[in-house]
Amino acid sequence: MISTGEDGKLCLWRTKDWECLRVLKGHTGAIHCADVHPTGRVALSVGADRTLRSWDLTIGGKLTATKLKQVYMVTHGMQHSWPHCTLESQWEANAQVTRTFTTRTTLHCLHYAVTDKAHEELLVVGGDDKRLRIYHADQEAPLCEMEAHNARIKDLAVLPATSTGRPTVIVTIASSGQIRVWSLEQLLAEKPTTMSSRALLGEYDTGSRLTCVLAVHGFATPSTTPSST
Repeated sequence: MISTGEDGKLCLWRTKDWECLRVLKGHTGAIHCADVHPTGRVALSVGADRTLRSWDLTIGGKLTATKLKQVYMVTHGMQHSWPHCTLESQWEANAQVTRTFTTRTTLHCLHYAVTDKAHEELLVVGGDDKRLRIYHADQEAPLCEMEAHNARIKDLAVLPATSTGRPTVIVTIASSGQIRVWSLEQLLAEKPTTMSSRALLGEYDTGSRLTCVLAVHGFATPSTTPSST
């Protein structure tokens, strides 16, 4: 496990006995966000010193440092609003900007996704204009741009497909209290501009003001009737 703090240090922990294995130093201010690559070998962090740093977790050392114009980092999702946001895609190998996406709305959420069959790298974005956008890492224009709700999209989550033939699921929530579940593959195939009933897997109106969502894989179990004794 990794942890960060206002002292600018990134700590590596062994969860078996909670021993701190290594303290990584490099930031000159508080670290705001950090995340580990799925391989477990590389980590990224961003801090108040306006630098994006990459770390080699196999040896516990620094790799690169890139100066940023704004202090923010997107890992699995973002939790702040940014008006007329410019998104910059970066490779971990050299921490250089590879693609810039510009929107004209306030963004509330962004998640990274990978398609099941083609293994394409995508960014899924939602914001004030009620539209769900899907970007390819190699294209500036969105692959899909659809009005997904009747109110601003406050947050979204992405669930990768667990097996071949199952869809990658996008869960979106709106400030109106509505939850909607979408098939990523169907959205990419259909490329709708208005709400797609074919891509919509399900919806629920909570009647509450929603601000965040987290989606996890679960297992459906058949209901059972207790036996009488």
